[in-house]
Amino acid sequence: MVKYTRAFAIAFALCPLLAAGVLAQVLMPSIELLEGIESWRDSITVAEERYAIPEFWRGLRLGLDDQPAPPDLVPVPPELRIASREPVLRAPALAAFRALAEAAALDSIELRIRSGYRAPGEQIRLIASRIAAGREFDVVIRGVAPPGYSEHMLGMTVDLELGRDYLNNPSYLWLKENAASFGWRESYPRLAPTGFPWEPWHWRFVGMNDEELGMNDEERGMKENEQ
Repeated sequence: MVKYTRAFAIAFALCPLLAAGVLAQVLMPSIELLEGIESWRDSITVAEERYAIPEFWRGLRLGLDDQPAPPDLVPVPPELRIASREPVLRAPALAAFRALAEAAALDSIELRIRSGYRAPGEQIRLIASRIAAGREFDVVIRGVAPPGYSEHMLGMTVDLELGRDYLNNPSYLWLKENAASFGWRESYPRLAPTGFPWEPWHWRFVGMNDEELGMNDEERGMKENEQ
């Protein structure tokens, strides 16, 4: 009788755990069907279709898929954005961009923001719209970050309206020479070893330290090579 009582007690104690396991399988479908997925966080669902996050994005996650918006987002004023958009940025980034734009204006360079903060859900919509237009997921995901991986979710990143002919674009050349002095960094430079497409319009505010203040990209590169 003691043996059966003990067995019943053990089974009773395990019931919540077993139930939780069954519930988890119901709520979270099996992911073994997709090659390269090690956990649920390594996949993305777009229009009810699930895809594996490519290897080149692994390790670059910046937040959760449902990360709440930063509390200090502020609207970008009309003089710093293009007329058709109403982007928002975190207050420190906006102040730094204003200083950058004012310095550029002294050299007859006009800098205008096209895009600022984007919620992770917006990344899903961008990916879905491109897939709906007939593009393959593997192609789309190289130019549009998965939710939780985009620098735009930080509220410290901008896409600028630069026009075309980027290699000879006066605004881009000015940014390459001067942006670092104001704490801005080109996230996806041309011919970067990461293999990501070149995005000359995409700049992130990373702040400044005393040692790098005023260094241009060439000087910073020389410093890095010395280390």
